[in-house]
Amino acid sequence: MTNNIKVLIWIFSLITTSIFSQIKKTTTPSWVKKQTYSLSPKINPNELNNGSMVLMFNNQTNSITSEYYTRNVIKILESSGVQHNSSISFLYDPTYQSATVHSINIIREGERINKLDINKFQLLQREENAENHIYDGTLTAILNLEDIRKGDIIDYSYTIKGFNPIYNNYFSTNFQLDYYEPVGKMIAYLITDKKLNFKYSNPELKPIIETKNNYTSYLWETKNIKNIEFEENTPSWFNYYQNISISEFNNWKEVANWAEKVFKINQTLSPALKEKIEFIRSNFKDDGVKIKEVLKFVQNEVRYLGLESGIGSHKPFHPNKVFEQRYGDCKDKSLLMSTMLNELGIEAYPILVNSYLEHKITEKLPSSKIFNHCIVKVVSNNNEFWYDPTYTEQGGTFDNIYVPQYKYGLPVKKGSSLEKINSDIYGKTEVFEVFDIRSIYSPVTLNVTSKYYNKDADDIRYYFLNNGMTSIKKDYLNFYNKYYNSVKLSDSIIFEDDHDKNIFIVHEKYTIDSLWTPSETSNKLLEAYFYPSSIYDYIYLPNIKERKTPFYLNSSIDIKQNIKIKLPEKWAINPEKIKIDSKYFSYSFFDQYNDKQEELDLSFSFKIFDSFIPSNKFNQYVIDMQNVENKISYGININKDILENRSSNNFFNWKSIIAGFLNLICIFFLIYLAYKTYYSYDLKIDNNNNNIPIGGWLILIAISLIFTPIVFIIQIIKNNLYFTYENISSLEIINNLNYVTLVCFEIFMNFGFAIFYILGTILFFKKRTIFPRFFIILIISHIVFLLIDTLSIYFLSFDLPEYFSKKNISYTEIFKETIKATIITAYLLISKRVKNTFVNTLD
Repeated sequence: MTNNIKVLIWIFSLITTSIFSQIKKTTTPSWVKKQTYSLSPKINPNELNNGSMVLMFNNQTNSITSEYYTRNVIKILESSGVQHNSSISFLYDPTYQSATVHSINIIREGERINKLDINKFQLLQREENAENHIYDGTLTAILNLEDIRKGDIIDYSYTIKGFNPIYNNYFSTNFQLDYYEPVGKMIAYLITDKKLNFKYSNPELKPIIETKNNYTSYLWETKNIKNIEFEENTPSWFNYYQNISISEFNNWKEVANWAEKVFKINQTLSPALKEKIEFIRSNFKDDGVKIKEVLKFVQNEVRYLGLESGIGSHKPFHPNKVFEQRYGDCKDKSLLMSTMLNELGIEAYPILVNSYLEHKITEKLPSSKIFNHCIVKVVSNNNEFWYDPTYTEQGGTFDNIYVPQYKYGLPVKKGSSLEKINSDIYGKTEVFEVFDIRSIYSPVTLNVTSKYYNKDADDIRYYFLNNGMTSIKKDYLNFYNKYYNSVKLSDSIIFEDDHDKNIFIVHEKYTIDSLWTPSETSNKLLEAYFYPSSIYDYIYLPNIKERKTPFYLNSSIDIKQNIKIKLPEKWAINPEKIKIDSKYFSYSFFDQYNDKQEELDLSFSFKIFDSFIPSNKFNQYVIDMQNVENKISYGININKDILENRSSNNFFNWKSIIAGFLNLICIFFLIYLAYKTYYSYDLKIDNNNNNIPIGGWLILIAISLIFTPIVFIIQIIKNNLYFTYENISSLEIINNLNYVTLVCFEIFMNFGFAIFYILGTILFFKKRTIFPRFFIILIISHIVFLLIDTLSIYFLSFDLPEYFSKKNISYTEIFKETIKATIITAYLLISKRVKNTFVNTLD
């Protein structure tokens, strides 16, 4: 409460100051270069928005007199333009700046109407960053214009005088020569007596330079400027605009030397602060633990609050003050942390960063204005570490603490230069979901355990600390209701926090009343779909495939999700494995079925490798991501008729009878064929052949004959390759002639091979003369069956269920069987042992 009162008193003092330094009315400064504009610029009217058109933006700066001059000319085209342009506003900081207005005119049908009434200006302190706990003391001067009409031209100009004294007379600025809407004319003008450095985002922006009376002027002018077309999800460091960067600094060392003076501490530390430092020194011997204790104190006990008026925008408060008041902004907290570590004998110093530019800061001119944030660099045992003291409740050991990807920073240390921030601590999330669907007609239970590591643990910890459990439960329920219907929490949300290892674990329990939904393809099927929900939100598919700008990626994403489904019975699962590797991300999926436990495991993983995609690689990224989206859900289905049949214990309905009848027909027909073959066919006996025992290579054929029928029978039982109630129902549901034909063909042939391999075994050990020819026909028939089955799947797969997809075709099996059949056939035809072994007839 006391701190809030202090903030209010501080804000009130600034408002009081502004009242006694009201804006004034003056003539245009003599140094300003006069400019004209066209009433009819060459602008595409279809690109205009808000019912108005900017005829001119005129920005001029005088570094000698410390003044910024602005003149804007806007034409009202529609009634909506009246709403958007009937007020004039500008910002200034009253602690070191003053504002003067030169003219406010309305041009209506060629007549100039003076609207400047200085007494009608209102001064407001909006504090637009207050939600981020930053108060900069900036005032907004607003004048609401009266009687503005369609067709009017609003022409106004003003000057802000005063440069922030914190820059110690170092000059730097930036001009922009285009806009997000079309502009008739844009002017950038600079007067200076300093030696400056210039950098252009567009090299074609050449100035008109004039030198006289010990100063130099630079004039840039653009006309008929097209609007900028922004694209979604562009990285923060990407610059759409034509910019001119200007700086008096020649290198980063000069900026560091300036910053070192700004951050310099001139007074000794207070007894209270020394006592805190001594407490850490005496209670913790290891340097790593000391670093972590100081970080914990600055992060968690010194709240974030920025009072950044005037020189306070860059100069930190003394550590004594920050320690006493227990609040400060990024530079205050960074200086306090560095000071405490230095007193403990650990090398540390603040480091200035830009939270938006990332790697692009290396392409910018050295400047004191380019930084918007401050963190801490620590050197311990010749290892470098970076910490952001504005975070709260970060977990982990001192050498495993996340810091955002600022990429580069400038140490506040005399003679230092811009250096790379080599932080490679990222986050990771693992989610384990267990769906119990063993009772089809009861609500499904869902148990979830989520493990968060490093950055992800920091984020979820912050979420739990800053939200009440009621709000958290609502958020979690809303999350799962996006994927499943009628989800309810069945127990409290429980969390575990291992702060030292920085692992945060959340346990959740739900019931789902409506997991099973009717199929869109058949009214006799119920379907259930499962989603890797923790990954799903990051599978972002843009609306367009072509881009002109880079595309932002969240490079901290590393998620694994496992879904275990406890099934109501043994399930026919077609194993699937997906791996999609891109330069920018990786996605994988595989399933694993446990037949004994009747459980299905689905494993998903998704990881992003980079922070952006170049525009010329974006199309391939979209294709890859579409591929992921098409494969990210997993569905199973069950026949309602089967469920009803089981629930009523009605196993003797007409479908069961038909299934049994079809099996009997197949078996008896095939046994009859085998019987006829055994009793009706023999070859003529060659009296010159000797009746020798089975031996040699025939032993291998004997082993194959013994085990092959067993393998076929096991496959038939395991894969349900016979007519069942379920198969009959499935054939009826799918209602696809190709599918029905293929299923019946496979069932019949598998029955046939099982029976005829048994017959072959009998003929072999009876040493019947017919065996060699019979076995050759049998193995060739098996190859022909595989070919017919394969070709059917290949040419008809567009019209068949997923089980018969092309990816399930085993060309290797066909090749192996063909090689084996060729060798066996040759051996049976030419071997003397075969001729002297198989000499018996039925008689």
